[in-house]
Order: sequence, then structure tokens, then C-alpha cells
Amino acid sequence: MSDKLALTGNVAEASEQTSVGERISPVGVVIGMAFLVAIIILFNAFPHKIGVYNFTPEFQGFIPLLAPEFQAHLSWLNIWWGLALALGGWQLAIGRWTPALRMADLGVNILAVFVLWQLVNGGPFIGLDPAWVSQQTWLGLEEARHMVEIGNTVIRVILGVSIFGGVIGIIAKFIKLVTTGGY
Repeated sequence: MSDKLALTGNVAEASEQTSVGERISPVGVVIGMAFLVAIIILFNAFPHKIGVYNFTPEFQGFIPLLAPEFQAHLSWLNIWWGLALALGGWQLAIGRWTPALRMADLGVNILAVFVLWQLVNGGPFIGLDPAWVSQQTWLGLEEARHMVEIGNTVIRVILGVSIFGGVIGIIAKFIKLVTTGGY
């Protein structure tokens, strides 16, 4: 904030200065983009590697947990993730928040809430792969199926809370965007 803004005490002027022309942290954007690329690669190229290792006396080994029905969600997830990557690239190129970047960010957040809503209302996230189950002689398969049911419920609750937080964030960003031209 400049000395002129600090001396005049004009809160509206200071708010506009910090929200619209605020610098974007390139380190944060790059870290976020790298994390997103890793998620995209994991879910699209190696979905069979999503699971847990079990080290109980009855069974030791890897248990794949991504439900086959989850593949139906990947198209929407890829659109969301691709737009988030594009937004990150745009942020890096511009280096400062602009009204257009703020609106694009708001749009990506709205899409994120929509995709999360689709996930909550869609099929299971985790499940035991029938091909894997058919090869097992492990006696704890029923317990594993029960844990998968609990896991799906927990994931739905977490996504529901995320949706609620996302909607609150979108409303706050929209109000601030309309009233001050930035957030």
C-alpha cells in the first residue's frame, strides 16, 4: 500500500488497490499446479494404484480401492482440473489480479461445486475391484466390504462439507466482486 493511501485513510481506495491490483504469488500458483498435475496423472494414468497396503497377519499386500464406477466422474473432473490449470497459467502470465481473473476464478469455483455435487450424487468412490476380489482367498473380504461402505459415507460427508464451504466462498466472492470490483 502506498504512503498516499495510508495518509488519506480512504478505506475504499485502499481496498480497491489491494484487491484488484494485488500481486499473485507465483510460488503458490506453481505448487498448486504441480499438485494438480500429479492428481490428473494419478487418476487418469494410474487409477489401479489408488488403494491401501494391508499388513495384517491374514493378508499382506496392496488393495486397490478406486471403484470402477468412479471412471464415469473423470470427464467432469478433467474439465474442472484442466480449467484450474489454465487459470493458474493465466495467473502466472498476468502476475496480478484483474477483474477478468477474478471472474474466471469465480467460474472455476462454481464448476468445482457442481462437480463435487455430481460426485456426491453419483456412484461409489471406493470399492473392491471384482477382478481383484475373484483372485483372493482372504477371509476378511466381508470386513473389507464393510469398511468400503463406511469409506464411501465418510467421503460423501467430506464432499458435502466442501460443497457447503464452496458455496459460502462463492457467495462471498460474488458479493465482494459486485460491490468493490475485486476480492
